[in-house]
Amino acid sequence: MSFTSTPRGARLARLFVAHRLDAWRHPYDSEVNETLTLISAELCAKAVRHGRVPGRDFPVRLTSEPDGGRLFLEVSDTRTERQPAVTAPTAPRRRVRGRPWHPPGHRPGR
Repeated sequence: MSFTSTPRGARLARLFVAHRLDAWRHPYDSEVNETLTLISAELCAKAVRHGRVPGRDFPVRLTSEPDGGRLFLEVSDTRTERQPAVTAPTAPRRRVRGRPWHPPGHRPGR
């Protein structure tokens, strides 16, 4: 379902998620409903605040597995022209925390 890229649209999207979960036998006061409603509120607020393009709506999709075991929530902003750049994976860099290690007897900068 699509909602306007406004704070009101984000609120309606949150209410849509809560209502749909209640219809799927996850009552409003259940942990599942409260958690997914909170997550949807955060994602929708970010989509409206950071990805708003006037005149475009943002989609919200809530699905479940056939057995109801897992729920899936998808929220997308309206900025389709600004996709993240795809880069080739690189080898992880070694991180040094605190003071760098030097071999015994080696005094850098002295």
